[in-house]
Amino acid sequence: MKDIYLNMTHFCNMECPRCYLPSEMRKDRAIMSADTLRKIVSMKCVEQVENEDPITLCWLGGEVLTIPMDTLKEFRKVIAEVAPHARNRLTTNIFSITNEQIDFIKETFYSIETTYAAGNKMSLDGSEEKYQERFKKNLKRLTDAGILCHVNVELNDSTIKAGVKHIISLAKETGQKSWEFDISVAFDKIFNEGVKVNEYMYATDVPLTITYRDWADYVIQFIRDHNDEMKELGIRIGFLDSCFSKENEPFFNTMKTHDYLTATPNGDILGAPVFAAIKPIHYGNIHENSEDEILNHPTKVMHTAYEHVGRFHNENCGTCEYFDECKGGFSCVPITDGSGECIGMKSIRDFIESYREQYIANPENYWNPSPELPQMLIESECIKNCSICMHLNCEDRKQ
Repeated sequence: MKDIYLNMTHFCNMECPRCYLPSEMRKDRAIMSADTLRKIVSMKCVEQVENEDPITLCWLGGEVLTIPMDTLKEFRKVIAEVAPHARNRLTTNIFSITNEQIDFIKETFYSIETTYAAGNKMSLDGSEEKYQERFKKNLKRLTDAGILCHVNVELNDSTIKAGVKHIISLAKETGQKSWEFDISVAFDKIFNEGVKVNEYMYATDVPLTITYRDWADYVIQFIRDHNDEMKELGIRIGFLDSCFSKENEPFFNTMKTHDYLTATPNGDILGAPVFAAIKPIHYGNIHENSEDEILNHPTKVMHTAYEHVGRFHNENCGTCEYFDECKGGFSCVPITDGSGECIGMKSIRDFIESYREQYIANPENYWNPSPELPQMLIESECIKNCSICMHLNCEDRKQ
């Protein structure tokens, strides 16, 4: 196991109509108990495996930072006692963040990430303007505190409409350098109309807010039209980094069911966090089922079969030159959407191939999506890969 997603609360201090948790669930103030957390991180699959990277425990919600500080510190203590080898990562909307929470973040997490969109994200009173103002202010506060926050840009219809310069301006204004682009699923339609699962018990027939072609064209613009600005700002984009460096790193939830689990506040266990509100595809409950029952649950087995075999029936993935890199793209959305592009973003990969040739010929004039990173010594407060370390002022990052 590589990742455990700890959905510590479903409660959220924002109102996002396309959230993967329905509105009524986000109003529930229930918080994961210390006992539930202890049982989860006590599983054998969490233990350190020799010669392998330690497991990552991803704290998310809802909104983790709505949980009282005393409870957050108790969670940290439980993890330190039971799984001291684990790395902690935080996912937060940064809508509300205090100086005490910033200190807690620096003391607890090796990485922090957030999600941003130019629209369809708002405060509880329905204000998109208030969200935008708070997001920019708090993202800059993290920069000023020396914290690198990875920003997952939700490429929904509003973000596409705002244009590429909108994100470039946001990077300039906040000083943050790590950006990623996520496909946008219209979860509001799923919850209003119901969700379909296939014969593998996998929810794949999900509505998107933009086409894959829109997604690809938007990302290509970043390199083609804003090369100098990206070079000046030192922007990093994980997906492009992987394409450029040919690391053959597949997407987040591509052929990964065997590598991660998600736990909800009451101890329900499932695979991808985006399926948290879809009960039929859960794998059991940490209080009711043994670890063996959870890891070998028939639905989990079917999910693995779907990711490795079922998705590629009647598709061209197997003959694509980029298959070893993307493995067919995100598992929870269709491989193709009729736009002429695939979820593996073949046109972006083609563009990167051409771009790399230009970069090699003239590196001084081109933005490098994948700068060489120093090999860090593994110390108690550091990890191997500087590209995801959140400590901007770390001496190793400056080398």
